Parts: sequence; structure tokens; C-alpha cells
Amino acid sequence: MFLSCVWILEPGAFDIIQPFNAPISCNPFERFVDAPEQIIVGAQNVIHTFHTLNAHVTRVQTSLSDVLVYESAASPDAFKTFVISIGPIVIEISIDLTNLAIDITVYLQLLFVNVQIAKASGSLKDGVTLSIGYPGVLGGTLTFQLSGNDVMLIYDFTAFSLEYKGKIKIFTI
Repeated sequence: MFLSCVWILEPGAFDIIQPFNAPISCNPFERFVDAPEQIIVGAQNVIHTFHTLNAHVTRVQTSLSDVLVYESAASPDAFKTFVISIGPIVIEISIDLTNLAIDITVYLQLLFVNVQIAKASGSLKDGVTLSIGYPGVLGGTLTFQLSGNDVMLIYDFTAFSLEYKGKIKIFTI
């Protein structure tokens, strides 16, 4: 199959260069160079990537902003890996399903930089609570716990003078 739909993008947007008439591969962000200063990306690859991403993202609507929970498809069977976005914070968690151990890393998004503000490990059986903070910008807590077979995140923090508070189900074991 050869390229049939194209998108024109800025030069330097992607890292892989292929001839213009190259067959479409499994790389969703493969680019083709048509002429100097023009890069063409196969629309089939981009659309497939959006569909794949959408299948792994859960959107939870809250009163202040949406919470996005992304489950990594590359996780081994005994582990679940998630990235959770709430306002200006990003939470990365990895859960070992054999013993319910959880590793948590929390980042604050400041412009184009993610600053690590907390890191913890523990057991979902006991629950894990992190205090998060960044001087003058952020303060509060995050708690991960089991509620029956559901892994829950309870969050209560203030960031940039906005209060984020809620409880969401991440997934069911």
C-alpha cells in the first residue's frame, strides 16, 4: 500500500525520513519528504494513532476540569501502568497486580517543563497518601487505595489558586 492521504506539517516535526513513495509502515509518525521545507505524513498512520490512544484514555469530567487517565498498552500482564492528568499535575503510577504494590511519581507542569514534586511506593491494601507541594504554587494530598476491587484516587489540592478535589476510579482489579 502506498501513501494515499497526506498532511503537510512543519519541517523537523518528526525524526524518521522516508522517500515520498515509500509504503506505509507501522510507525504512526513516519514522515515523507516531498520537497525542501515540506514534510508529508500519512494520514492513515496518524488516524490509527489517535484511535489507539483514544482506546486507552478515560476522561472523567469534574466541576473544575477534566481528569484524563491513560493506561499504557505496553504494560506486562502482571503490571498496570497509568498516567493521570489533573489540572497542572501529572501522576505516573505502576501497580504490581501480584502483590498490589504501587509506585507513584507526581509532576507539576510549569510551562514546558515537568517538575517532579513527589515520589512514593507502598501497598494499595494499606493505601498510600502523598503530600504534594511546590512553594507559592501547589499544596495538597493524593491518596491511592482499594475500594472493593476498584483502585481509587482521592485528590485534594490547590494549584495556581484553583482548588481540585475529587475521587475517581482508575480501574478495577
